[in-house]
Amino acid sequence: MDEEALEPEKKEKGAKSTECGAKNISNDPMQRGHERRTQMEFHLVFKRKRSTTKDGGPDVAKTVDTVDPYGIRSHVCCMDEHHPSVSLAKKAGPTTGKKHRAPRPRRNCVDNPNCLFGLGEHTDGIWKSTPSVLADLGPDPSENLRCPSDDNNNAIAVARPCGLRNLGATCYVNSMVQCLFMNLSFRRAVHEWEPKQTQHVNAALLAQMHALQRLFAQMQLGALSYVDPQDFAATLELNNVMQQDAHEFTKLFLTHLQSIFVYSKHRVHWNHIDTHFRGSMHYVTTCSTCCARSTRSSSYYEISLNIKGHPSVHDSFQSYLSPELLYGDNQYFCDACASKQDATRQIEIEESTLPPTLMLHLMRFVYDVKTYTKKKVQDAIEIPLTLNTRDLVKQAKQANAQYRLVGVLNHRGSTASAGHYTANIFNPTSNQWFAFDDTNVEEMQPSAFGASKEAYMLIYTREDHLVATDEVLPAPALIHEVETANARLQQDVATHRAKMTELHELVAIRKVKYDFHFETPVPESPFYWVDAAHLQEWVLGTDIAKDTAPVMDLEPYLCEHNKLHPNKSHRLKRVSLQLYRELCSSATTPIELSSHNYWCDECVVLSQRQSLVSLGKQERWKRNLELLNHTEEAYLISRKWVSSWKICLQDALAIKQPGAKVDEAQEWMASMTINQDLACSHGNLQPKKRPQYRSISSDLWAVLASEYAVGATFPKPTTSDCVQCMDDASTQHMAETMARNDRNRLLAEKPALFRLFKRQASSPHDVLPTDKPLALVSHAWLEQWKAYIDHVHVTAPTSLPNAFQCEHDKCVVPMHILDQIERRGHKKQATVDAAVVLLDEWNELSQVYTADAPLSFILHGNGDVQWGKINKVRGFVAIPAVRCSVCELKQETNQLALSLDFQNQPVNIIALREEEAIPNGLGTDTDVASDQPQRRRSSRSGRKTNPTYEVCCSADDTVSLLKHRLFETCDTAPSHQLLYFRGELLDNATSLKHAGIQAHDTLYLKALTDETPDDVLEIVTNEVEVGFEHSAIAGHRRQSVAASWVCDTCTLVNDTGAGLCEMCDAERPAATLL
Repeated sequence: MDEEALEPEKKEKGAKSTECGAKNISNDPMQRGHERRTQMEFHLVFKRKRSTTKDGGPDVAKTVDTVDPYGIRSHVCCMDEHHPSVSLAKKAGPTTGKKHRAPRPRRNCVDNPNCLFGLGEHTDGIWKSTPSVLADLGPDPSENLRCPSDDNNNAIAVARPCGLRNLGATCYVNSMVQCLFMNLSFRRAVHEWEPKQTQHVNAALLAQMHALQRLFAQMQLGALSYVDPQDFAATLELNNVMQQDAHEFTKLFLTHLQSIFVYSKHRVHWNHIDTHFRGSMHYVTTCSTCCARSTRSSSYYEISLNIKGHPSVHDSFQSYLSPELLYGDNQYFCDACASKQDATRQIEIEESTLPPTLMLHLMRFVYDVKTYTKKKVQDAIEIPLTLNTRDLVKQAKQANAQYRLVGVLNHRGSTASAGHYTANIFNPTSNQWFAFDDTNVEEMQPSAFGASKEAYMLIYTREDHLVATDEVLPAPALIHEVETANARLQQDVATHRAKMTELHELVAIRKVKYDFHFETPVPESPFYWVDAAHLQEWVLGTDIAKDTAPVMDLEPYLCEHNKLHPNKSHRLKRVSLQLYRELCSSATTPIELSSHNYWCDECVVLSQRQSLVSLGKQERWKRNLELLNHTEEAYLISRKWVSSWKICLQDALAIKQPGAKVDEAQEWMASMTINQDLACSHGNLQPKKRPQYRSISSDLWAVLASEYAVGATFPKPTTSDCVQCMDDASTQHMAETMARNDRNRLLAEKPALFRLFKRQASSPHDVLPTDKPLALVSHAWLEQWKAYIDHVHVTAPTSLPNAFQCEHDKCVVPMHILDQIERRGHKKQATVDAAVVLLDEWNELSQVYTADAPLSFILHGNGDVQWGKINKVRGFVAIPAVRCSVCELKQETNQLALSLDFQNQPVNIIALREEEAIPNGLGTDTDVASDQPQRRRSSRSGRKTNPTYEVCCSADDTVSLLKHRLFETCDTAPSHQLLYFRGELLDNATSLKHAGIQAHDTLYLKALTDETPDDVLEIVTNEVEVGFEHSAIAGHRRQSVAASWVCDTCTLVNDTGAGLCEMCDAERPAATLL
């Protein structure tokens, strides 16, 4: 394209370009000269003719150096510039000594088409230690295999037990189920259990047993390292999110299993639980006088041992079997002596009654007699690996009969209400110990037990029952089910392994190809344009795992002539032919842009013109900013406006500015014209605005006035403050001075009004004067009057309104006034309608403002109230029927409804010190613990303020919930909070509405101490543990409790068949025989 062909187009578009520029500056000779220079430079740019190749494309090597609209002459980046640490490592090789911090890699040069580095290579994607494409495959199923495999995919035989998944808070279930599973006789019974054909079995019981059988089959034969016990827990209706006691679960679960085993078709299963886990003992009472013995038998699943103060299990067991002396008030009634005698009582265990599996319960959770809550005993106790029968039985027939430790249940945690259960269990099939922590199973050594602070239950098995027998397998149907699941798992492992191997190979190949293609610089010709995002995907290897090839769409970068648009080329990268072919092999490329077909002459010309116009604007903006530094002071301008203008120009010139500052400046300029904030209503300069304006030169004023709207022009030599505004300000000042003088004179002449002005508004806490007439005025009017007296420029109030008159021509007394009169419910009111003023205050108010006779009252010393109105001549006039009972009842009903059924309203709680008495809400103080000696209060303690808390709650909330919300703001735990309302201690289960607590009421808090009386503790600690109440295994406990009876003498719970108490031999009450 020659110069003559360009001339018409250049003239036409040059005129448009000039028109698109700053039209308001066209009269400036400096600007006109700059525009002429710009056009000349543009003309010189295209003066020389570009060379072309044989196929018509531009020859980049012969293109004029000043023309580079596509950036192909930009700097060619190399690996050393973006990854110096990688380059240094390749050159230096292995090094020894101190490691220095490697320099951080540089990001990709976004606007440079010759920068192919900084796209994430050596840091992201396939360059990570674990490539992203491999991580996207998900977890490796082989990691969940119980038996690992070697490189040849052969399972390595390791007798590692299976773990159980924790469903939320079911660690206590997992630990005990693992112990029962390792009991081979119990496992055999579970596998062999089949329901009777002649007797119908409850569907729920059948589902529970089948779930246990399936769980045991998966634990025994499954290939997974852990099993999900969700179905098993669901059939037992266990609460998966509530922590429970493992000891209680064991008793209830074994009892429940016994009720299921009786339905087995095999007779040997009917008493399997009782035969293997239940033992019996005797409570023996011996008279010290005649040596007569009284024996009562009792059964047990476990023996509970006290560990407080006992260093070992052996010592604790001896204490458990030691005799107890009954004397004094606790004497025993001997039938042989026919009188109460001193006696000894002890527990005896016979060898024949010891179960094959002996469980010992270490009593770590005890009740605090003060708080009636559980606490954990942290004492360490030594655990023996064996127990000899002579330690358990008074006269053992076989001295060598021993029990071996096979299981330890541990409780981790410092409290009884929370923690975590684990188990250490002996596997009889492999003669190894394993530590079970839900899904984690690790081999361990029994020597690690020693003295444990976490052991909670110990399981011992008689040695003759530890002999390993032939392994019993589950039912054939369950075996087939587990084998199918194992085969499916192995197939998943093989598929995942094959996919991993394939991806590893593809990643290695991609890295080799990257090193090959990116080591050489991009050639000048031929080359190809590719999308930077697609190139980055290839570098990071994100396309490796995709099933379908991605599409490299270059259509968004084309111009209207189907060439590469110069303004969009910065989003593309220039690559070699070899790399382009590699990219096309993994992607679909519908449009191809190469060094032969990308150049668009028309768009290049237009782009260059637009660039020069933009450059001209930027140069002009820079000159305008320089004009701010001129020393000439020709015009006054608003500092706020010119500062906002400066920020906007700096932001347009890409000078970094805070975003919030730019937004504020743009908003100010959009809403304000020049000097609009300086001009007064007369169009002149406002007085006393000196700090709000500055001086600028005439050149800058000409520029700003030509580009922006001008609100007012203030030449500095001729501008002064507005005389009319100064006169108005002087007049207003004189008026305010006169009003202030009038106010001072009014308050001086009327001292009652001065006293009313200084006094704060009345509240329910104020004590009203007695035997004096008091008037009620509008609280809103009184506040407006005080504001006027305080600031005379505020609008003065008009006549006093009668705000308390109802539609029946009577008066309605606000509720807060009645509360103040009767001194009830010292609480904050949502609205205050009336204020109480004295008679002399009202008289002086009525002299200044027009007012009708106000509603008034006299509060006598005996508490009686006389209602009426105040007459200017006669003073107080009693009117018994002045109050409207209908409207006041409606008002009280609405107020009570809002107070009782409040939602998310505050309640005030005041914390009292230990020696402080508890207010009863009736104007006096009472001490709940009146029988306790009061501490002498220090004179300094009276000056201390009680901490006050505001807790938002609702009427239906319980006191217990209120305590937990209070605990969020104070340090007193809910179990140690004593809340009082109107002198009464609040029960935890009581709702706030039932206790009569309303919104804004005041409660009093005291902390529970060692001196708190027992009757108080009974009220605040009456919360009952739910335990397994709603589970399937709780039915047996409820039945046994209902069938048992409680001894009136020693409070022991006895079996239903016992006629005498097992502990004290007292007769069973007749009422329990019904």
